[in-house]
Parts: sequence; structure tokens; C-alpha cells
Amino acid sequence: MSPEINRVNIKEFDAANIERLPEAPEYIRALVRDGPCTYVDNARVTMKALSIDDIVLPIVISEPGLENSDVCSPSTHYVSYTLEELVKRRPWIPRSIFQGFLGAFGAAVSCCELDRVVYVNNWLLTTNPHEPLTPEQLYELTEFLRERYPDHAIVHRSVNPYLHKEHYDALIECGHRMVKSRVVYLIDPMDERVNCRSDVRRDLRLLRHSSYEVVDHGGITDSDVPRMVELYRSLYLDKHSFLNPQFDARFFSLTLRGGPLEYKALKKGGRIDAMRSFFVRGGVVTGAFVGYDQSVSRREGLFRQLFGLLFIEAREREMLLNWSAGVGAFKIQRGAFPVTEYDAVYDHHLSVRRRLGWHLVRLEGKGWGSGL
Repeated sequence: MSPEINRVNIKEFDAANIERLPEAPEYIRALVRDGPCTYVDNARVTMKALSIDDIVLPIVISEPGLENSDVCSPSTHYVSYTLEELVKRRPWIPRSIFQGFLGAFGAAVSCCELDRVVYVNNWLLTTNPHEPLTPEQLYELTEFLRERYPDHAIVHRSVNPYLHKEHYDALIECGHRMVKSRVVYLIDPMDERVNCRSDVRRDLRLLRHSSYEVVDHGGITDSDVPRMVELYRSLYLDKHSFLNPQFDARFFSLTLRGGPLEYKALKKGGRIDAMRSFFVRGGVVTGAFVGYDQSVSRREGLFRQLFGLLFIEAREREMLLNWSAGVGAFKIQRGAFPVTEYDAVYDHHLSVRRRLGWHLVRLEGKGWGSGL
């Protein structure tokens, strides 16, 4: 039964009329106007913007049959990326075993058209900036998208019940099912017990005595962009997975001038050897991605210095730090604690076959797949 509400004003903007929404951040306007592939090579999706009263949200419309990044493809996130991670973390088990199981699983969810989704508030980042919506706005938004995209599941990414409990509860009340997506790590830099940890003290001391110059966002220019692309892609794509977002030079130029990211870099001899991106929203500093020269001696501790930069940023702002996912042991040693993030999925308007795909993914998340 629908709640008693005042009518929420929702409008959709696409490439043809996005400039009529001047309050949209430049980043959103650019991706809607130029198309996501202009900035992210493996984002073969459509991006639009919604104005919900005075809030602007990006939405991403994904279709099956395209090879996309895990930030805009459920099958890439829950099947392809899971396979890669399992093979890396359990090299003693023959790859064919994982391929057999996940191949069958992937075929099943493909038959259910898992990738036919409309993502809400998807900035094409692994962790998305949170935009608070009231329960009334969420209800109206769900109805709007359900009518507008009757063949698509409606998915909210990066739902964090620890940071945004009211949002989490309101989505469930609106009929969304929570599907385990990944584990992120939070740390409180104001906690003296964290500051007293030997690893934290060593990292901060390393940063204080570094031979590198710390450069803030305003000191990074377009001349640094090729190096930033090189550092990002060598780490996230070449070393880890080409299923990660394949940001190009235009992405870095755009985010240097138009948000939502802020950057800090470590420079020596006029060249960036390490960078750290983050955004600040709702009293939380959230780390996005890093990049560092892997040929530099580990004694320099570039990754540890990047941790120190973000830790100090959050401490000076007196905010909690969302350290995102990955390298859990490293983060826990420094006082971080794990929190499960979810995809909130609404698919009640879809057929039984289509809903089955998300049921299978939800079962996989309870097992050994997406929780890695």
C-alpha cells in the first residue's frame, strides 16, 4: 500500500536536454552529453540524469550482450570478476573447476538477462557518492523508473547499512531486496586507539620524512594527466583486471576540473609517482582509487604514504574514513573494520525468469562468490 505523500517532482534529462539542468555537476553533464564511453572505455551504457526535487542523480541504463566494467554490469561483477578473484586467491585449485561452475552460473544468469538494469546514482565509480533521499522520494522514484523502464531491474549500488542506515531501511520498505556486493573497510582517524597503532604511526612517520612533495588537487594540471592514466591503468588494469573501469585521459581531465573527485599526489623531480583520489560527502571521506609507480623501491612505501595522506585528510576534517574495498588485512592492521555493501534490487515488475537471475546472484553472495 503506497504511503500518504506529497507529490515528488521527478524529471529525466538525456544528451539532448542535459544543458537545461545547470545545477547538475559538470561531471554528470559531461557523461550524459558525451556518452560514458568517451571517458570510460568499457562503459558501453547510456547515462541520463534525474532531478528529484532539488537533488540530481545520474542513472545508468545497461543492456545484455556487451562487455562492460563491473561498475555497470551485474554479470561482470558477480560472475566474471568473481572468477578472476577465485583463480588469483586459490591458485592451487585448477582453473577449470572454477570455470565449469561459474560458466554454468553465468549461462543461467545470462538467460535471465541479468544485465538489463537501470542503476540509480551510478557515477561509474566503484564507490558512489551518497545522495540522501527521503522514503517518499524513494517510493516515487521507484514508481517513476518502473513505468519508464518496465523491462529493467532497478538497482541502487553502494548501499552501506552502517553509514546510511535510514537509506538502507527505506529501500527495503520500498520493496528492494539486498544482494551482497562486496566488503569495504571503515576507519575512525579520531580514535586514539587507531592513532596509537604501530602501523599507523609508521605510515605517518614515513610520510613526514618522505623525499616526495605532497601536491594538492589545485597543483595538479593537465600536463600531469598522461602520467595519472599510466599509473592508474598499470595498477588496476595491467596488474589486477581489465574488468575494472578503464578510465582514459579525458576522464582525468574532467575530474580534475569538474569533480566529484579530489586528488592528492606525490611528486619528485616534477613527476607524479603516486596519486590518491577521494570525495567528501555526508561527513565521510571516501577513498576512490590510487595509482603508484610499481617500479619504485618498496622501501619508499608509496602505497603506505597514500594511506597516510587519506588518513590525515579525514582526521583534519574530523570525519570517518571509508577506505573502500581490497587489501583487507592491510587495513584491519591499521584499525579499520569491515562492513558489507549491497546492491538494492527492485524487480517485482519483471517476469519470473528475469527475477530468477537476481535470486541466483543473491544465493551466490551468501556463499563464496561476491563476498571475496
